[in-house]
Amino acid sequence: MSVTTLRPASNHQRRSHAPPASATTPSPARGSAPLSSGLPARTPLHHAAAGLRLSGHWAELLSDLALLGHLRLELATTRVRLLDTVSLAGLRVAGPLASLHGADQSLRLLLARCHALAAAPARDALLLEDDLGRPLLRLRPDAGRDARLWRLVMGGILGNAERVVPLQPTAPALAPLASHPLAALQALCADDPNAPDFADTAELTGQLALDPGRLRHAAAAAGGAAVAVDPALIPCALRALCEELLPITITTGSDALVLRRRATFHAYDYALGRARLTGDATRFELDVAAIDSAWVVSSDAGATAGRQLRLYDPDGRALAVIATAPASATCRSDADVTPCGGEPRFWRSLMNALTS
Repeated sequence: MSVTTLRPASNHQRRSHAPPASATTPSPARGSAPLSSGLPARTPLHHAAAGLRLSGHWAELLSDLALLGHLRLELATTRVRLLDTVSLAGLRVAGPLASLHGADQSLRLLLARCHALAAAPARDALLLEDDLGRPLLRLRPDAGRDARLWRLVMGGILGNAERVVPLQPTAPALAPLASHPLAALQALCADDPNAPDFADTAELTGQLALDPGRLRHAAAAAGGAAVAVDPALIPCALRALCEELLPITITTGSDALVLRRRATFHAYDYALGRARLTGDATRFELDVAAIDSAWVVSSDAGATAGRQLRLYDPDGRALAVIATAPASATCRSDADVTPCGGEPRFWRSLMNALTS
């Protein structure tokens, strides 16, 4: 049996310290934390004055994007960032939810929280914005793709405008309880057991905060347990996963998007308080100082069987859910050969080390 020993990161790695602000530097307004440099926010004045087009519905606009083939996707918040390649072919729109499920990638887009599609200043990228003009997602053509097709689709969606706002159905004045956003989300997330479930989707989009009692109860109902672990060990665990080249599944999200990606990360870097994991086509970035609590949650039921590492910020919002695929093995008997699965040996040792 292999044994993995983890030690907390040194103090300079656990927290990043910004230099003290000068007396002449005005402090930022409360609640206006800057977004990632890759997704610049627009001011309300810019949002109101920019060229606007009212046209179509989300299903039509997203189906146009599927014509572009593979796109580079960037999901970025102040605390997590994921860069990946995605093809929107096969995207299904069911009411307020757009879903795309594949063997290595799954995406859920909450359309009720999306307001507009906007072009980047050079029209080389497309931004999905909320009603305040804040970017939720960036899409740009993959390297080597036909630039003429990109311009054609961009022109069809935006015309000469800078932003297009899809038409929205009018909500009834008195709606049944089942139409509550969380109730509707719970019903829609039951369509695919291999996609992010309701709890993951609600916690990663900030609609459901961490409740340790609820987490333990849900784990016990699935035949497992939820164990709190030291957040200081998380950078060590992430580095170990990269050094071992173990295929893992990372699920993360923003206010309107949940993205699950299975990938093998082969490089780890730590700088300015952020851990960066790099794979062939995927890069994941995490603000280590934002991890307030970490949990190892086990389950014996269905597609979620095994153990996963769940990371939360001080507000109880999920930052990421990290898991691994079952190991491929062969069970031999006198009569036949049947496939078997279970936790990979290194993942089992790593989870044991975190919870010991």
